[in-house]
Amino acid sequence: MKTKVSIITINYNALGDTVSFLESIKTSMNFSNLDLEVIVVDNASQESPEEAVAEYPWVKLVRSKYNLGFAGGNNLGVLDSCGEYLFFVNNDTELNLLDLEELIDQYKANPEYGMLTPVILNEDLTIQYAGYTELNTLTGRNKLIDQLDDSTGIKDTSYPHGAAMLISRENLEKVGMMSENYFLYYEELDWGSRIKKAGLKIGVCLTSRIIHKESVSVGKISECKLYFMTRNRLLYTRKHFSKVQQFIFSAFFFLVSVPKNLLSFLFKRDLNSIKAFLAAVSWHFSNDVTSNRLGYKFDNLLLKRVR
Repeated sequence: MKTKVSIITINYNALGDTVSFLESIKTSMNFSNLDLEVIVVDNASQESPEEAVAEYPWVKLVRSKYNLGFAGGNNLGVLDSCGEYLFFVNNDTELNLLDLEELIDQYKANPEYGMLTPVILNEDLTIQYAGYTELNTLTGRNKLIDQLDDSTGIKDTSYPHGAAMLISRENLEKVGMMSENYFLYYEELDWGSRIKKAGLKIGVCLTSRIIHKESVSVGKISECKLYFMTRNRLLYTRKHFSKVQQFIFSAFFFLVSVPKNLLSFLFKRDLNSIKAFLAAVSWHFSNDVTSNRLGYKFDNLLLKRVR
């Protein structure tokens, strides 16, 4: 009996990437033994994806009236899915279904893992991701592992990479879906922490590969990225650090990180970054960790949301 898997990806003003992603699936469909359900969630793009997606009759298009963010878009896809396994994957990737089959086979054979990711490659086939280190409780940051060691089979990792994540529906129902109040960044770290708290492990399947092109739709340095990276770094620590860890992190953040960032922005005369950074920090003085307010100039995105 074929394994039923739902592949969920988000399109946001990047239809070219989405079409390339679907083409990569199409290329390997004849060699796959999976029972596929491919769901494209359009996150309120300015472009209209219907005509392009219609070229792939095996794709289910789910259109959101509003931009739900990374977690919200993926969660919307889950609500329209029926697979026994769910594979969350960025639309700026190239996926060979044989690699997905290997990922699922390893997941089935190792039930102690709540989530598996493939090894993620750059376009030049160098390693982009082979795991993450734990977050440093002083800085609230962690490091991406971009080299393979002598490990075989599955290698334990602290967090999954949001570009490609496999979870069973059984474990998703046990852990719950991604937290939507992050909107962008840190939501997969939050999910990984919740998976580990449920007594499950996270692993990188060393025999499965995917190519990730790393879309620049948000921008390498942007007001949006700065705001959510700063806000969500603090949000994650509030949710998952112990009281002692929070105290240590807060001391470092306010005595070192805040002055360092503000001086850097002042030196560059970057007033927009100063506003975004301070707004990200101040959000935490008026919101608890369950708040759905995005803050700053992004509040209207959530205020309009209707499911």
